[in-house]
Amino acid sequence: MQIYGVAKKARRADEETREETLVTAILAWSIERSYDLLRAILERAEAATLELVGNRVRIPDSPPEEVRVEEQLLFEGRRFALDLVAEWREFLLVVENKIAPGELYREQLDNYHSGLRNRGVDYVLIALTPDSDEYFVEVWNALKSGREHTLFLRWSDVWRVTEGLIERSARETDALVAKELMEAIALAPGLKPFSGFDAISIDALRNLVLADRKLGEFLNALESILAGSRGEGLTLHAHHREKTLYQLPSWLWDEYHDEDLMVPEGCSYREIYFGPWFRLEKGLYTVFLEATGQGSRVISEALKKKPEVSSRFTESFLQRFPAFTLEIGEGEESVFKVYADLPLTNSLITAVRPGAQPPLVQQTAEIIKAIRHDFVEPILQISRST
Repeated sequence: MQIYGVAKKARRADEETREETLVTAILAWSIERSYDLLRAILERAEAATLELVGNRVRIPDSPPEEVRVEEQLLFEGRRFALDLVAEWREFLLVVENKIAPGELYREQLDNYHSGLRNRGVDYVLIALTPDSDEYFVEVWNALKSGREHTLFLRWSDVWRVTEGLIERSARETDALVAKELMEAIALAPGLKPFSGFDAISIDALRNLVLADRKLGEFLNALESILAGSRGEGLTLHAHHREKTLYQLPSWLWDEYHDEDLMVPEGCSYREIYFGPWFRLEKGLYTVFLEATGQGSRVISEALKKKPEVSSRFTESFLQRFPAFTLEIGEGEESVFKVYADLPLTNSLITAVRPGAQPPLVQQTAEIIKAIRHDFVEPILQISRST
């Protein structure tokens, strides 16, 4: 496969699958040119699967004769498309690539196993996804057949494999190919692993507010000289300041809405949102729920009728997430809030679990789900029933 062919395949793909097609094609291009990279990826997949489910698979200890993408697989009158195939004389390596979590399904793997067995050659099927260990184990246990031919690999592990190859490779070609693959992984949201915060980055975050103030002081002082009443006759155009191109944020956050929330009539799901929030000015990392407008009124009224919902949730939450403190109630501007706070100095911020998402990422997702399912849903049920 030539690199221009990779670009052509991506351009021809549907918009929804373009990133997946591009990443798959660059992976194929990379392992075709670097056997050391392929070997390192396979070793990581073997180790990960052995650790998770005790499955060991034999893979030829030599470069493949050919690497292809979008291979057609016919079985019982049905046609399937294999994302990537590496072929040896009597062996096939098949990669099923997913770039979004939760899209790896047992039924799809069952179909592939049936079709590949029908070819009469030995094979291994690697499920390459951003999913968690737990999700893969669930899919693997649900397989009707083919477990002994199935390996699991996370994209975050591929990233770390390429990093290691760049550091230790004696061949310039291997390092260049690995860098190209890393660039491709970084293009797709969520595939490049979050490496965690270190002490330097935490200090930088805590100093953002101070840096922002100092920048403002500097620019204001310069303005007084250049554009003040005794200045050089210059006029300041403050559009850059309005766009905050020089200002650093004191707050950083994302908001998530849940379209499936069963809100009462007159209330919109958009009035209830969740997310992670770095409250740098306060030195806190916060996982939050906020509700505005009718959403805030609905939650407040329901809690007046059933205050025990809040106390039960608080008790279970603090047992499950002991590092966090919890604040529930009405805030400024009639916003109802649930804030789970963690000091930026807490060790959970900097903790890293090799080969997986850092604990802070995992706990943030679990807290948002807990607030959604164990607090918001019971509250909305109370509101709908009255």
